[in-house]
Amino acid sequence: MRQYFCKCQICGDRNRVVIRKAPYPEPGEVIMWNCPKCGKETEHMRDPEEGAEQPKKTEPVINVEPVVEPVINVEPVVEPVINVEPVVEPVVEPVVEPVVEPVIVPEPEPEPVIVPEPEPEPVIVPEPAPEPVIVPEPAPEPVIVPEPAPEPVIVPEPAPEPTPIPEPAPEPEPTPAPEPEPEPVIVPEPAPEPEPAPVPEPTPVPEPTPAPKPTPEPITFSEPIEMSEPTRTVDTVRTVDSMEPGDPVQTAAPEKKDDASDSFEMMRAEKEWQRAAAYSVRIQNLNREERISLKDEFDEHDTEGTRYIVLLDNGYPVATCRFYPINIDSVILGHFVVLSEYRNKGLGKRVIKEAERWIADLGYNEIIIDSRVNNISFYIMSGYTPLNDMVIKSGGHDCIRVHKTL
Repeated sequence: MRQYFCKCQICGDRNRVVIRKAPYPEPGEVIMWNCPKCGKETEHMRDPEEGAEQPKKTEPVINVEPVVEPVINVEPVVEPVINVEPVVEPVVEPVVEPVVEPVIVPEPEPEPVIVPEPEPEPVIVPEPAPEPVIVPEPAPEPVIVPEPAPEPVIVPEPAPEPTPIPEPAPEPEPTPAPEPEPEPVIVPEPAPEPEPAPVPEPTPVPEPTPAPKPTPEPITFSEPIEMSEPTRTVDTVRTVDSMEPGDPVQTAAPEKKDDASDSFEMMRAEKEWQRAAAYSVRIQNLNREERISLKDEFDEHDTEGTRYIVLLDNGYPVATCRFYPINIDSVILGHFVVLSEYRNKGLGKRVIKEAERWIADLGYNEIIIDSRVNNISFYIMSGYTPLNDMVIKSGGHDCIRVHKTL
């Protein structure tokens, strides 16, 4: 191990370098060393003129006999004592400058900032809204419209003429009316009379007497009608059953088609072109009549998993509804629409009955409907009962949730 003084080539600091084993650097040779000043491994050059501190070599010990010199008695020379007065040097007292201690001015403690606690806002407990009392609309009383009595036909007696007056043509036999609506009794006009012979001046005619009241012709209905009075001709039970919610009470028997001439067809929409028929009914009614935007009308449930019922009239879609499952037992039935020109014909009940049959075929047990408040009577007549008295918002309308167990 050897030690050398080497000079850093970057900062110029001279450092002591310890080399533990050969090869050892020659004077002027550059070696790499960690400079304590630079903090990096830099090039150091060994001083060429510096004598290296070599380890001391141990010289062999030679036993040398000590040389004993003879002792010579030398008398001490007594020098004369010279009294020399001491020179007293003046004592110069050092001037001590007073040490000025720095005055430490304590910093003033910052005053604590007192932040006032905010007053707690009063907790306003909203009063619970009174539960709406739903008064069921009374069933509309059947309106009995008595058949107006036929006005008496006053036939003036013709003046005596030389020619006989032909009798009126016999009335045709009444045919059974296919529609339940009673037709007004039409008195046929008498056949035209032949021109009478010219008469100079008619004799005064006595005051006409009223003719006997003609008996009304019997009207045959396609289905029996129970009547408590002879003049009652309105099938009130069938009229109430075929009403849509919010429609006025009908004053005449609704039109009913025979099964052979029924042009309506019920379709269970599962394909895309069938679902397009349901969309067209909803666009015509909700978008055009009620001004509901398409974005609000068609929501996230209008997908392939939702099923639709479409009622067709000669292939033209006129009514629809949809349903989708919410669990393994229940479905939501909604978007029930009938075009305005097809209402009051019992088509709404036909659509909802077909939807219930399809839901039962799929294995569901419960149907839930968010009914508008003004339509609640229609669903109650269809066998649905409210789940509670709470009024909820659905599509911007006040609704009550009703259900039915199949």
